[in-house]
Amino acid sequence: MSNETTPVTVVGLGLMGQALAATFLKAGHPTTVWNRTPSKAEKLVADGARLAPTLNDALKPGSLTIVCVTDYEAVHELLGTARLDGTTLINLTSGSSSQARETAQWAERRGARYLDGA
Repeated sequence: MSNETTPVTVVGLGLMGQALAATFLKAGHPTTVWNRTPSKAEKLVADGARLAPTLNDALKPGSLTIVCVTDYEAVHELLGTARLDGTTLINLTSGSSSQARETAQWAERRGARYLDGA
């Protein structure tokens, strides 16, 4: 069994995003967080998370990124100009199955690996 921990980024720090980031931190994963309102990250940073100064700083090639935002429109708005090459995106946004398929294709065209978890 390996003792390695995977670095993870959480984008969107509402209740679910904060809970996920806190769980990753408790499990020993290096955790980067980003939110449009940086003050939402204060407790997580105090607990050891790294606050990315920009969304692009949070999205590193090869990184595992969990997206927890309001809806698919917000996903597209936030990530529309972001560098996604080599990023693995797990989107936990709720919506329809057609929105999930569309967003998977959208992310893959931008070089990301994509998993929809809603």
